Amino acid sequence: MWTLLKFICLVIPLSTARRKRITKEEMLENIEHLTKFSCSAGDVILAGLFPLHDYHREVMCAKLLSLNYLQRVEAFIWAVDQINKNLKILPNVKIGYFILDTCSNPSVTLGQAFTMYKYFKFTAIEKIYNKGIRKCLQSSYRTISPFAVIGPEFSDSSIQAANAFTIFGNIPMISLSTSDELSNNLRYPSFFRIVSPSQFQAQAIIDILLYFDWTYVNLVYSKESYGQSGFNYLSSRITRHSICFADVVSISPDDDSYIYTNGIKKLLENTKSKVTILFATSFVAKSFFQHAKDKGIFLDHTWLISQGWANTLSEVIHFKYLLKGLLTIQSYSVAVPEFDNYFSRLTINSSNPWVKESIEYHSNCKGNKTCLNQVSLRDLDNFEDEPFSSIVIDSVYTAVSALESLYIESCKIQPCSFKKFASSFKSYTSMVDVLYRTNLTGLTGRIMFDEKGDPGGRYIIRNLKWSSGGEYEFATVGTWFQDRSNSLEINTTDIMWNTNSSNIPDAICSAKCSYEMHTRYLHPKCCWECFKCSPNEIYKANTSMCEKCPPSSKPDNSTMVCEIIEPLYIKWTSGLSICLGCLSFIGCTVSVVVTVLFYINNDKHLIRACSRELCYIMLCGITLSYLLVFSLLGKPTFITCLLNRFCFPLSGTLVYAPLAIKSNRIYRIFSLGRKSTRKPKFINSKTQVGIALFFILIQFIICIIWSLEYPPSAIYTYPVPNKMVILACQSSLTPTIIPLGYNLLLILVCIYYAFLSRYLPNNYNESKFIFLSVITTLSLWVGFIPTLLMIRHAYFKAVVEAIAMIFVGMVTLGFLFISKLYAIYYLNDDKMKIYITNFKNDKVIISERLSKSLLASGEKNITDMSIEQETEYTHCTN
Repeated sequence: MWTLLKFICLVIPLSTARRKRITKEEMLENIEHLTKFSCSAGDVILAGLFPLHDYHREVMCAKLLSLNYLQRVEAFIWAVDQINKNLKILPNVKIGYFILDTCSNPSVTLGQAFTMYKYFKFTAIEKIYNKGIRKCLQSSYRTISPFAVIGPEFSDSSIQAANAFTIFGNIPMISLSTSDELSNNLRYPSFFRIVSPSQFQAQAIIDILLYFDWTYVNLVYSKESYGQSGFNYLSSRITRHSICFADVVSISPDDDSYIYTNGIKKLLENTKSKVTILFATSFVAKSFFQHAKDKGIFLDHTWLISQGWANTLSEVIHFKYLLKGLLTIQSYSVAVPEFDNYFSRLTINSSNPWVKESIEYHSNCKGNKTCLNQVSLRDLDNFEDEPFSSIVIDSVYTAVSALESLYIESCKIQPCSFKKFASSFKSYTSMVDVLYRTNLTGLTGRIMFDEKGDPGGRYIIRNLKWSSGGEYEFATVGTWFQDRSNSLEINTTDIMWNTNSSNIPDAICSAKCSYEMHTRYLHPKCCWECFKCSPNEIYKANTSMCEKCPPSSKPDNSTMVCEIIEPLYIKWTSGLSICLGCLSFIGCTVSVVVTVLFYINNDKHLIRACSRELCYIMLCGITLSYLLVFSLLGKPTFITCLLNRFCFPLSGTLVYAPLAIKSNRIYRIFSLGRKSTRKPKFINSKTQVGIALFFILIQFIICIIWSLEYPPSAIYTYPVPNKMVILACQSSLTPTIIPLGYNLLLILVCIYYAFLSRYLPNNYNESKFIFLSVITTLSLWVGFIPTLLMIRHAYFKAVVEAIAMIFVGMVTLGFLFISKLYAIYYLNDDKMKIYITNFKNDKVIISERLSKSLLASGEKNITDMSIEQETEYTHCTN
């Protein structure tokens, strides 16, 4: 035993770097702490491993911890005593106990676990040289001693103990530690705990962050099992809730002052985050704030501390100016007045050796035995109620309840004594199975274990505040229960923050952007910058960038999606379309009526004399121009664009090609009639129609070439990108000018022959009407073509084309056709006489040469031809 203890105390500490030399006095003090124990004889033994001394880098078992840790030991002893007094629990069976100090150190814990097992299994009672231990063990049924172990408290220590007790035959261990590593029931099959694992602490912390809208926080954690498991869980969960760590400081228990100072300075340099999570063991947490205090560094932070530290006022009172306003998460516990009364009256006469040591250490009676005999624990300055006492008591009752259940089950078939039951006990497997089925009501509520040996998550949330009495105190401000639908319940108004006010501190990296602004996430994503996209851009949340909308769309009201702009085109429901459609319909109707009236009067001399075949072609062109207006006013499609491509130039050609042929015919007849009686060539109707169709064919071929080179289609144009979209037929300058130029050439031919015919007889009105028609048309086209070419807005181009078609049709109908119908219906034959004006003397005579010319034209008789010519020339003459 002594060899093992010397190995633990001397060899292990010296194996770590930066150790100072251990003096003989320090070694002896360490041995004294390590060999100290508390025990009580019983039929069976319940073992306990508790931290009572602190760990230091140079000394394995350093100074005594606060009275709170002693209270947990005494809660264990008190619970055993209460069970022994309770005749309803294992009557006639006395529960003994055996308690060792772990010194808050994993290595010491492992050594103490081996020491405990050595006493129970390898050494005969009579060979135990320590009389106190021998007295405790001599009456026990050694086959199942200890039947369970309560503790340790710190996670690293629990891992070492769990490994040892697993090797020793899966001795059940009910711990007060929270590391998630211990939830591995394959590695630690006999490990149970009465407090919630770290993952629930971490989840409670996240819920608190979300409750107060803290999204940018710091984290300080200890680099050992407890702190590491908390860090791992927090890191894996916070990203789901858009929470980020501003700075992460990790500290090992063996780190020197330099590491602590750097971590503190790191938190100081971050001015954006003033909320810090502390997930560390008691030693690391206390060392961290002690360094800050020693360096005179004031961390004006709101601290959110896990269960590993700050459970009692005595732990934080020395750092009150650094920690005021803190929130701490603590396993759910309740006050036990009976125990508190018992503990407060303990004196140095207690059988527990650590009570005497605590009174000597914490009182002012140094070396004064009379003074020490008069002091009880309640008289000590740092005495306070221990929040974990009820949890320790529940742990003891859970272990004893499992032993009782196992005893009842074993003796269910045949009654047996407890001694027989204990003597026949061969392994701890049955005890472990019973513990998994635990379902009892303890001081802290329902006690049950899941398949990992873990209970559910239950915490209270406490706030360190300045009381009305002028003292610091912990006040419960909320709870967190895993099995509640709303896990977190917290009363914000009861919290006093580090600013000494009820205003919740901020913990954000960047302020929320205004409605019209967008967010560009930085690293980490809790930080962003606000910016505004251009009017034609949308915000892409996945890239935090602006993206330009296509010209055919614009940003919606949220500026997150490009919405399609409804294209503009001339709709039939618009007032302009209705107006132009009505004019076109009227013009088309008039054109059809004129055609019908011409056909009815087809044999009239006046109709026959005005080249009726060419007139019918012209009427087709006029009707087509009116019908084309309806195509121009409709929604542009491939069909309508194709019709517009062909019909727009062809409608003009159908009018001006026959009119040019007709003008040429008139000029040649009159000019040749003055010189000879020989018939002019190519003046008969079939020839004239053939020539007109040839000119029309040329225009048709031009349109085909144009369409093949530039296929017609309805396209979207964007006069103002992202604001205006116009649906129109595709057009280009060159192919548009060629067919229009061709029609313009025909108009110029008409004008040319009309100009040459200016000396025809004054009463020859046909030539005058042709001249007026083409001059008016030319004037319209001179204004129309430049306007058409200059307009960039396809919507207005269609309107201009429609107006041009209507006016050209009206002019042509009015001058060349309606005037003839007026003559037919409103002038009698007497008024339609041939009066030829002589070019020389202005006398009215009948020209013989004209008669011969008319005869030479191939008509049946001169009289009929003269009448036809006469009526043609004079139909508007009174």
